[in-house]
Amino acid sequence: MITKFKLFEEESDDTLRLLVDQLDSDYIDDFFEHNFKQTAEDIIEQNPKLIYDFVDDDSFVNSYIEDEISQQGIDEFDEDDYKKYLENNITDNKEEKILKIYNKKTKSSEEYYDSDMLKKLTEKQLKKIIEDDNEEEEFVSWTIHDRYDDSDAQEILENIYGSDIDGSTLYNILRYYIEDEKIVEDYENEQDKFSIIQENIPNNKELQEKLIELDKANVLLLAQVFEPKYDGPGYSSNMGEEYDFQKLYIEEYVKANGDNRKVRATALKFLNDKFSLDDDIKEEFKADLWLITTKKYRF
Repeated sequence: MITKFKLFEEESDDTLRLLVDQLDSDYIDDFFEHNFKQTAEDIIEQNPKLIYDFVDDDSFVNSYIEDEISQQGIDEFDEDDYKKYLENNITDNKEEKILKIYNKKTKSSEEYYDSDMLKKLTEKQLKKIIEDDNEEEEFVSWTIHDRYDDSDAQEILENIYGSDIDGSTLYNILRYYIEDEKIVEDYENEQDKFSIIQENIPNNKELQEKLIELDKANVLLLAQVFEPKYDGPGYSSNMGEEYDFQKLYIEEYVKANGDNRKVRATALKFLNDKFSLDDDIKEEFKADLWLITTKKYRF
């Protein structure tokens, strides 16, 4: 079953399409630029994870690794880190030391090194082997690279802040590793500007004035789609409440339907029902208003 409300919505959409189709693409682009333009930061605040599609992962990861290396010392790592480093950076000298510690600790007499021997060494012993070879800096650098070389910005940041990190924080962290222009361009390419403009015709005075400038008869269509007064950026009171709009509506309605008292009264009734007549309009057309108080036209 199609309700009256559904029918009204469909009729309103048809009317809006008739209006927006009169606006050329240059005007729509310009209007969108001045009224709906968003910065990369605005876009990321609304869609945080979108930033990962534009970040230079290699640059971010390399920079992050450099910062970690410069800020960390060997004492800030643990037993597993020391073991992994020694396993992957073994030398004859280290083998000799590990073998000696292992045999003493296990009371063994092994002659050859085996990586499993590292499991028997304490964290302190593992760390000392690295320090004895003056490889603290090499250890830190190797370990940090091993952790993050295969990571990307999203993996690193979500590990630190969690997966629900807000867009503002993300943008401030990654702003040097993105190109704002590409984010804005991609966002705008995804927008259906005609649909956005169409949706704003009922409550944006600038659009309403442009449409009336293109064709005064558009006042008849606009009156059908106007919405109640809305207070907010880029919006103003409904034009339907204004003298100039109501006067033009009556003039265009008369042009379309004939100049007689009944036609004028019909236009007046519509304006009053939808917007309430302007006081000056009431005075100017008081000779026609009495018709509206009859049974057929009563307010």
